[in-house]
Amino acid sequence: MAVPVLIGFWVVPTGTSRADEHRRQQMLIKTAQIASPIQVPELVSARIAGTWSGWYSYSDGRHSVPFEFQLTDTGGACRGVAEEPNTFGDKNFAKLSADLECDALELTPGKRVVFRKRYKNAKISHAVRYVGFVDADLRRIAGQWEIGETRGSFVIRR
Repeated sequence: MAVPVLIGFWVVPTGTSRADEHRRQQMLIKTAQIASPIQVPELVSARIAGTWSGWYSYSDGRHSVPFEFQLTDTGGACRGVAEEPNTFGDKNFAKLSADLECDALELTPGKRVVFRKRYKNAKISHAVRYVGFVDADLRRIAGQWEIGETRGSFVIRR
């Protein structure tokens, strides 16, 4: 029984000349050059910074509320501001405003993104946690918001 011998990175059966093995290697190289290259998809990603408009709704069926997020990359951290019509605060304020933090600067399809919104006017002091997932086109994030045990859904688009 012939015992294979390692030459470089090739295992060559005993009794095969180096010239025969060299011809075989050259044929493999030519075959590989003729074959179609493997198409590797580009990694798709986008920065989260920019203007996002959307709505949130309550699980009890109340009307949805439109809002806007302005997000920026502030020294490597996702920060921003939010604005929405005043639907529950001190009625002396036409709009509610809030500060935002988020856990992602870079978006990829299916990525989980968490926002924290803390109201800063109209005598409102609570924070809202938003947890959403990025759509394949990187232009929409949808998910659920929560304040303690109270929950609802949200969607933002750019």
